[in-house]
Amino acid sequence: MAEGKILKPDQDFSYVLDTELPSISQLPLPQALERLTALEKQTRQASDAISTKRILVLVVQLCAQSNEWDLLNDNILAFSKKHGQLKAAAQGMVAEAWGILKKKDWVVERRVEQRGNLIETLRVVTEGKVFVEVERARVTRLLAGILEHSTPSKVAEAATTLCELQVETYGSM
Repeated sequence: MAEGKILKPDQDFSYVLDTELPSISQLPLPQALERLTALEKQTRQASDAISTKRILVLVVQLCAQSNEWDLLNDNILAFSKKHGQLKAAAQGMVAEAWGILKKKDWVVERRVEQRGNLIETLRVVTEGKVFVEVERARVTRLLAGILEHSTPSKVAEAATTLCELQVETYGSM
């Protein structure tokens, strides 16, 4: 420590990721996740936010492509709770998961339960974190819309869900 500041080693893993990520993407999902987890630890400890974000985004993409929704939720929760997780990396992971929620036609594919689980996972991960409050607001608004249109008796629950967020958050969206 110098003058009250913690010095962290900075290392750029972009070259390593450029060479390894294409081959990792071709592996079966369990092996790919194992290698990505090891790489994530290295990049996170080296404070390489850009590389860590690339890894976390790829984890979300691979799980979604494989339709492994429970595994996706587990990984989002696990990576968000890692000691010293970089804010930019967590934000990128949440944004990628939000993109999947937005793009995929969940009702047609009869994956409404998986969508609900992913929404709840994102709400848990974003709770109390200012750097992902806009994503939390978007997910909460989506959840409120689902509740509102599901049955008339859930309108009050939808209103309660929306009231959990600050008005300023909606204004910043």
